[in-house]
Amino acid sequence: MSTSYEQDHAPTREAYDLLSTHYDELTEHHLYEEWFDRLIPALEKEGLTGNRLLDLGCGTGKSTLPLLRRGWRATAVDLSPGMLAQLKRKAGAQIETLEADIADLRVLGEFDLVLSLGEAMNYSAAEGGFQAALDGVARNLAPTGLALFDLNTLHSYETFFAQTEVKPAGGVTTTWTGQVRGEAEPGDLAMAVMEFTSPDGQHLSTIHRQRHVSEPDAIAALNAAGLECVAVYGHDYSGVLEQPLDQRRHNKGIFIAKPCNQAEERR
Repeated sequence: MSTSYEQDHAPTREAYDLLSTHYDELTEHHLYEEWFDRLIPALEKEGLTGNRLLDLGCGTGKSTLPLLRRGWRATAVDLSPGMLAQLKRKAGAQIETLEADIADLRVLGEFDLVLSLGEAMNYSAAEGGFQAALDGVARNLAPTGLALFDLNTLHSYETFFAQTEVKPAGGVTTTWTGQVRGEAEPGDLAMAVMEFTSPDGQHLSTIHRQRHVSEPDAIAALNAAGLECVAVYGHDYSGVLEQPLDQRRHNKGIFIAKPCNQAEERR
């Protein structure tokens, strides 16, 4: 990992370390168990097999634990040691964890599913690391494996990244102030300020940057990593998967990919 890259991500790491002890309370409306009831069939439709999971940007385990409960063996990666500590507290010896940047990911094994749900891919795109992150996904996929990740849509940047939201949790007040004004465009850089105020008056302010990645650009980056996009879905806060992805209506785009057929690739 380069020093400059790590310095660019230091504020984000600091923010999520501080968030880690009350992150689950802040995101209790994110119903991952129900979401996986829809994601797993979508993956099975594309030939999902095995039970080896690599979860990138795992946070406190909201995306990892539902699969552990379904019998998967998991390795979880996150930039924040605080988030990983919360996951280890919940899962113990059931899981292997690694503190790492997903845009600088070494080979960890051959996994049947490489997963990245949440904000990790969006952060990597802001710093020019989106392609590197997908290259790392490809390096860690089994030949018959599948990758699934989500990306924020234009609608998400025009709404969540344009609003102010104040939430108290764990004795800390977290204030999110989006900086986007007006209509977002493909490839735009979106910014927000996240501030934390503790009961004793301590204050921390961090700037969060994400970049929108269009569907064609995401598919092109997958191809450049040696991966083939096999399905794209959109969903709103209900978590119901819909096709086609609508950038102005859905909050997230879901991308499923597999390793390219090498024989076809050489033609």
